[in-house]
Amino acid sequence: MLHNTNKKKLVKKIILTSRIFRIHSKAKRKAKTIFTVEEATMNMIKVSATSRTSAVAGAIAGTVREHHRAEVQAIGAGAVNQAVKALALATGYLRLDGINVSCVPEFADVTIEDKVRTAIKLVIEADQLPSISETS
Repeated sequence: MLHNTNKKKLVKKIILTSRIFRIHSKAKRKAKTIFTVEEATMNMIKVSATSRTSAVAGAIAGTVREHHRAEVQAIGAGAVNQAVKALALATGYLRLDGINVSCVPEFADVTIEDKVRTAIKLVIEADQLPSISETS
């Protein structure tokens, strides 16, 4: 149960960072963030090595459907592995809806606890697949 001061801090944090979605693991007693989607000017999906690929793939597919692009950020080999597997799953989900995606990997410098770390950022953009009448 949160104390009143903690609730106020949490509300301020949510207001300052716009909208934050978190999925927590129920396996351990203490809640652990599996992945985070932050929406400010653009949707950034942050992936960790323990992220569930199906959950991240759903977030990617939903973001691409809504905004026609998504950005996925991962730091470390395990996180990049999970991000790429989630991208492969999301590509399949979106193809069923007639949406083709392309991905451009980039390096990004991220400051975490006053230290600069290099992250891999996957920029995913959507194109509509040609309809059957256009290909004939």
